[in-house]
Amino acid sequence: MKSRYLTETERPEYDALITRWLDEQSTDVDSIPYKIALYHDGYMYRSITCSGLGEYSSASSFLESQGLVNALKPDETCRGYDALFVTAQEYKKAFPAR
Repeated sequence: MKSRYLTETERPEYDALITRWLDEQSTDVDSIPYKIALYHDGYMYRSITCSGLGEYSSASSFLESQGLVNALKPDETCRGYDALFVTAQEYKKAFPAR
């Protein structure tokens, strides 16, 4: 898995947990890329690129275990991302029509 910050905005408290988890993951396999965006305070602030469906499922499960929800429907993408994770509170505020 690879990760990068998309903006220089303030990072949420839970970002340190995500960074530690990502540091424990391998980056050896090159497979079909699946992209995850993390949303905070009105911005997509971080991108995670997973190598293959297994890494994508693992990353999604970890993010959900941290209380984040995927704002996208299973067949939906947003700006090239397969998932857009956000806190439940921000989800209700940023995506009220869903």
